Amino acid sequence: MRKANLEAVDLKHLRRETSILQNLCHPNIIKLYEVHENDYEIHFVMELVSDGLDLFDRICERGQYSERDAAYVIGQIVRGVEYLHSHGTQLLPSQEMAQQHNTTNTTQHNNTTQQHNTIHTHTLIILLNEGIVHRDLKPENLLTERHGVDDIIKLCDFGFAKKWDYSNLLTACGSPGYVGM
Repeated sequence: MRKANLEAVDLKHLRRETSILQNLCHPNIIKLYEVHENDYEIHFVMELVSDGLDLFDRICERGQYSERDAAYVIGQIVRGVEYLHSHGTQLLPSQEMAQQHNTTNTTQHNNTTQQHNTIHTHTLIILLNEGIVHRDLKPENLLTERHGVDDIIKLCDFGFAKKWDYSNLLTACGSPGYVGM
C-alpha cells in the first residue's frame, strides 16, 4: 500500500488496525503475521484464506443454508467475537481486587449517617475486561474458507476496531445498511 495515497488520519487508523491485529491469534480471526514499512509503502504479511469469498458471496453462491449449517457459521462468529471481547482480560486475586476496589458505603443508623469502608474479600476473582470491539461486523467482513463440507469463518477488516473504553466508543460507525435503528 502506498503511503502517498493515505491521509494522515487514515495512516493513524491503519496503524491502530495493525496494532490490534498483530496481537490476535484465533482460528476465526484473520491473522496478520508481519508489517513492513518504509518511507513510501506499507506491506502486510497475512494469513492466506484460499477460497477468499466473504460470507455474503458464499450465501449467494449456496443459495441457502440449512439450520445446522447456519448454526455452525454463527457459532464461529460468536467464538471469534467472544475472543475479541475477552482479549486482554485479567484475573485478579481477591486480595489485590480488594485493595484496588476498596469502596466506601454509607449506612443509616438511628438517624445518624456513618461511613465505613467495606472490602469484599469473599470474591475470589474479578475480571477486568480490556477487550476489543470490532464495530463493523457484517457478511462482507467475514471471510469463508472451505474445509470439506463446512466453511471456516474468519473475521476481517478491523478498520473500525478499538480497544474497549466506553468513553471512546461513543462515535457512530459501521456500514449504514447494517446499522440497527
